[in-house]
Amino acid sequence: MYQVRALNSLFIGTIVVGICVFQDAGTASAQTEASQTEASQTEASNVQESSPEQAIVREAVTLFKANRIAECRTKLIQSRELYPAFPPADTFLAILFLSVGKTAPAMASLDQAIINTPEDPEAYVLLADLALKDGQRTVADLGYSKAETLLPGITKFEKRYRALQIRTRAGMSSLAEMRGQFSKAEKLLKDWNAISPESPVVYGSLGRIFFRQKKYDEARDAFFTLSELETNSPPVEIVMGRLFGETGMKEESKLEMEKAAEMYPEDTRVRLAIVNWAILHGEMGVLKANLDAAEALKPNAVEVGVMTARLRHLQGDLGAAEDAINAVVLKNPNSFPATNELARILANSDDEDKHRLALQYARRNYASLGKSKTQAGVDALITYAWVLFKNKRAVDAEVILRSVPSGSKISAQDTYYSGCIYLERGQKAAAFSALNAALANESLFPERGACRDLVVEMTDK
Repeated sequence: MYQVRALNSLFIGTIVVGICVFQDAGTASAQTEASQTEASQTEASNVQESSPEQAIVREAVTLFKANRIAECRTKLIQSRELYPAFPPADTFLAILFLSVGKTAPAMASLDQAIINTPEDPEAYVLLADLALKDGQRTVADLGYSKAETLLPGITKFEKRYRALQIRTRAGMSSLAEMRGQFSKAEKLLKDWNAISPESPVVYGSLGRIFFRQKKYDEARDAFFTLSELETNSPPVEIVMGRLFGETGMKEESKLEMEKAAEMYPEDTRVRLAIVNWAILHGEMGVLKANLDAAEALKPNAVEVGVMTARLRHLQGDLGAAEDAINAVVLKNPNSFPATNELARILANSDDEDKHRLALQYARRNYASLGKSKTQAGVDALITYAWVLFKNKRAVDAEVILRSVPSGSKISAQDTYYSGCIYLERGQKAAAFSALNAALANESLFPERGACRDLVVEMTDK
């Protein structure tokens, strides 16, 4: 998700797959990616539809997609000669490589950009973004700092200057948050807010930073402004409930969720958000009550069907879980959440034919999403690994498991699956660590009892 996405969206397609509840973008990395989207919208406004600028970009992207890289670069050089507000050719080429997940050639292009156009800040911003994503905080800091010193040199290109201001402040505030420098992050976010006062991303990020500093009233105000600017954002109570839950303040977290249920009783998304919260915090009663309410509101919704199947699985009724999820998949055969859930349920059956059927679903989802580096992609990877394991292919399962991006958000159930695979592969220390981690919180998952038994068995040995 890089800066020219809006500019070249006609040429390089993207697929977003996810369950249609309120998305939790409450992380520094999500903030950085969202800023890239916002900046791309600013940058794209340099190129009007059916304009000569767009035509030349279209030609360059067509050459890129045909793997005619040298010709593409030549076209990009020509485009900047005609339209100086464009990024340097090597920087633009790096963005194109990144848009299709090719990091190595992108890095080579960025190196050339710094050699050929050292006065331009964007290559440094891109390098810093990549370093931040890989956890190289000092490198990211150096990249953003260098970009800041170069930004005054492109002030004549107002829209590009503004876009890169947004990117640098987003990146630096993300970095500050990761380092626990919350007051510094707050200042940088306020600078970003001054540049882009109508940006919902800023208010979401500010709300999170205020919360980390225990400025709960300011956090609520920021999240309220976010809800006014972005109609698809969750209510303040849901956001605060999630944050209280993440910091171990369960009473406060539960109170916020109860308020949300009272204030928005007819909102299916609110009910499903509470269902997800209940699974994370071991609240079976809350799960059932809100799932019943969601089902009464939208009985045919995919999300409701998936959660109904999950509840039946949690209750130990694998047959009912399979029936419930099969009904959803029959109506929605291309739904990732539904087919992913079906693969997991089939894999946990004692029937080897069902294991093989699970493999078909898991393999398809892995092929579609496994390299996407999204949450859906992570889920697809772990499901595929688990289904391979259940099909007696533990070696392949471990290979897939190790391809999960570092720092990914995984569930207690996913952690249990990882522990089982490591144990089968003879990696007892890693298995023991994973299995204990799966039990470390209150999260509900069907295999909790089996996980506990394995830990006891390994401890006794």
